[in-house]
Order: sequence, then C-alpha cells, then structure tokens
Amino acid sequence: MPAGLSQLKPSPLGRVRTGGDRPQELLAVLPNDCITTTSSLRVGEPTVVEAPSPSARFAVVFEDDGETGYFYGLDPSRGEQPILDALHIYNVEAVSDRDRPSILQVAWSASGEQAALLINSFPHAVFDFAARRGYCRSGFPPPMHEWHEAALDLFR
Repeated sequence: MPAGLSQLKPSPLGRVRTGGDRPQELLAVLPNDCITTTSSLRVGEPTVVEAPSPSARFAVVFEDDGETGYFYGLDPSRGEQPILDALHIYNVEAVSDRDRPSILQVAWSASGEQAALLINSFPHAVFDFAARRGYCRSGFPPPMHEWHEAALDLFR
C-alpha cells in the first residue's frame, strides 16, 4: 500500500463478488473505447496495475496487497506526494469468488479526467478528478465516497 495509507482500515463489509457471475445486461455499462488497461487478477495475490490518463496529468493504480484491494487516484506532478485519494474495493476474505481468475480493466473518459475500475466488466469505483470526487461500492473511506450510478454517465 502506498506510504501514508496503511492506517486506512475499512469497516467490515458483507460478502462481495468481483462481478464474475453478474447478468450480461449489467456488464455492458461503459463503451469499449474507454478501456485503456486490461490485466488478469487473482484476488488475494499481490498485484499492482498502473494506468496513466491518455490525455491528462492524472493516473490511477489498483493494488491488491493480499489482504485488501484499493484503487488510488494520483497526480504525478505532485512529486513525492502524488496520491490524491484512495478507494477501498474489497477485503480479500469477503470476496466469495476469490478462487476464480478475474479480469481487471481501467477505463478513462474522453477528457482523461475520469477513471473507472472494472472487475469482470463490473464497475467498482470511479475517480472524477475534475470534481475532486471518488465513488466506490464499499463507500470507504467515509465521507464522500459513496457509490452513485450517475458516476458512470461521465464515460458515455
């Protein structure tokens, strides 16, 4: 976990899934041309996936440290303190389908100022750098991170 964020501990969540068994009509929420990064994911295996914006100064990083999954919003121009925000995605032990391989994707809006994290084509988090706001399904850390389906409209 990037320095300074190890003190963040989410409250216990109910069982969650990565999205692998969701109905197809829920999966096609973002246009394919928004997807800029695709990587395999094994929940619980240490993983870091970086995805710079194709047209702005921002970047995002997904990290599974073996215990939790986090999505970080960064501004690399800030030098030694590039992290703007962190969104909790999951606690490994709470992911019911963690034994199944998953596909992680990052989508960027046309402006390059919004990024979405998808696991098995299901959106789990959105950073809106222009509005200085993050959305995630866990709502952690509070305040200001609760999920809103309208966040996906930024990509349409």
